[in-house]
Amino acid sequence: MTPLHKSILIIVLLAVAGIGLAAYTKIQPPIDDGGIACTADAKICPDGSGVGRVGPNCEFAPCPEPTPSPVPISQGSGVRGIVLSGPQCPVMQVGVPCPDKPLQTSLTIDMPNSERLSPLRNFSSDKEGKFSIAISPGTYTISTGADSGLMFPCHTEPFVVSANAYTNVTVSCDTGIR
Repeated sequence: MTPLHKSILIIVLLAVAGIGLAAYTKIQPPIDDGGIACTADAKICPDGSGVGRVGPNCEFAPCPEPTPSPVPISQGSGVRGIVLSGPQCPVMQVGVPCPDKPLQTSLTIDMPNSERLSPLRNFSSDKEGKFSIAISPGTYTISTGADSGLMFPCHTEPFVVSANAYTNVTVSCDTGIR
């Protein structure tokens, strides 16, 4: 072997050793300083906001407390109604009834075209789909609550609550059956 070949061989061996040493130091596990790394998943709160996990046990941070309703509650006026989901049949046939079914779910009431981050009020319908909410006179809409778990939305057209009266509405929930 010539001296030139020996020099090249030594350089190659030193380069391989250097690369190996660099790779070894990069793959060493980090020193455990007692810290905990939490996953980056999030929990959706009833008001629609999200919270992440916090140490030391990686539990979800608490959801924000609901803010008091900016609309005063009135005992003399409000809205009552029923929540119905439909259609229930994949094919509607003449003479074969296929009525919408009452639905127990979480709902929100708000003013139309509101740009607030949270609705005026959250509430739920009962097992028969019925609800009754005392609220001051004004124009409102009802829609699916953030924690309803429904795939398709529920909603009403805007409706008016008059002083000293309850307005009757039907909240329609689309099942997606066609």
